[in-house]
Amino acid sequence: MQEYEKWKIVGDDGCELVQCMFEEGRVIARAGASSSFMTLPVGGAETPITMPKEHAEALASILKNSTVPGFRKAKVIRA
Repeated sequence: MQEYEKWKIVGDDGCELVQCMFEEGRVIARAGASSSFMTLPVGGAETPITMPKEHAEALASILKNSTVPGFRKAKVIRA
């Protein structure tokens, strides 16, 4: 069994992808505040996604090319 690393997809101004759905030809994304240790949101943070780096990069690319606000500069970072 392959071990995958934990990744976060970060958009403009450090917002992080929390949930992403593909529905009827649309991309629907929910973002949250940055969860770095210096700026941990009061309500807590979502855990990083464990997946192959290629999958995380593909999702970031989809978000960059979508109409979802806040992810025009989406990138993948190791959590």
